[in-house]
Amino acid sequence: MRRQRRTLVTLPTPVSHWKLNDNLATTVVLDAIGANNLTSQHGNTSTLSTTTARQGRAFSFDGANDYLKKTIANYRSGDQVGSISFWVKTSIGANHQSIFDSSDEATATSYFKLLLRSIGGGIRMNTRNAGGTSNNIVGTINASDNEWHNGIITSDGSLWRIYVDSVLDEITILGGANTGDWFADITLRDNITIGASESTSVVTFQAGIVDDVRIYGVTLTQNEIDGLYNNGEGTER
Repeated sequence: MRRQRRTLVTLPTPVSHWKLNDNLATTVVLDAIGANNLTSQHGNTSTLSTTTARQGRAFSFDGANDYLKKTIANYRSGDQVGSISFWVKTSIGANHQSIFDSSDEATATSYFKLLLRSIGGGIRMNTRNAGGTSNNIVGTINASDNEWHNGIITSDGSLWRIYVDSVLDEITILGGANTGDWFADITLRDNITIGASESTSVVTFQAGIVDDVRIYGVTLTQNEIDGLYNNGEGTER
């Protein structure tokens, strides 16, 4: 992986930012930017919180019940492009492991899924709109080797790109095509979740540590991605 170096980069403001520093006898997980606070679905944030983090605290998910959720119709439905950044420390498991998800709870056919694949540990993006084609890609870099990694997925409206520790990953298409679908392209969504996917059931539980999840309404540049990795180190700005 690329060696860290420190350069000053001005980053765009996220549209949502879950620092995952919460450590209280409450289920509320704060969105540092806006009104999209999440709720822990299994215990208070103090039971999830760990000091094993990029900076400050992070959330350690148990792979069985832990996840965060907000019920919201068609989150960021006007966004045709964007980026998601996160830090994760986990190992390859028997199942895929969710990072961020937004799905229709009435069916299993309309979803936006960002997760880690159980085979190879790469970052995977999978979308489907209202029963249409499932578009499914995965990167080749193993981000599930029990070391900290910064993962970023971007869309310019036409293509997804995956970055691991600021390195542009090679993409394999598992099904459909690399469409670059973003929130505006996926209808019927009822929620946003971190650490699991909830549609007609709750699946793909995260079994590692996740820190500093950011949603951007723009396609991050390579320079900005370098800045998140090299300067950020999970820094809550």
